[in-house]
Amino acid sequence: MLKYSQLPSKGYGFIIPKTIIELKFRRPNGESNNQFKKNILKDILKLNRLKNIFHNARGLYQTKFWMIVFDKKSNINNEFERSEDIEFIYEYANKCGQVSAPNLANRSAGDY
Repeated sequence: MLKYSQLPSKGYGFIIPKTIIELKFRRPNGESNNQFKKNILKDILKLNRLKNIFHNARGLYQTKFWMIVFDKKSNINNEFERSEDIEFIYEYANKCGQVSAPNLANRSAGDY
């Protein structure tokens, strides 16, 4: 069983976390749809285990769970079942209208 002390931390927290957010990213040359979906489902299972750990004695959930997916390869949003317990957000960035981020390493001070 996953223990609270095993959770990675950003250096600030509560005895019972208020929010747990799992972020998933996939680039256009990233893993296959099946592998990406498998990894997302694996992380959703982890969030469900954490949900059971942080369920308080009165039967109320004090922690909000989020799974946020950013996908640049293909839109597989409809392949996931939604749950009331975990907020699932899937963002697909198709190539239409995308602009590359500037390479700040190649900029000179005069470019700003």
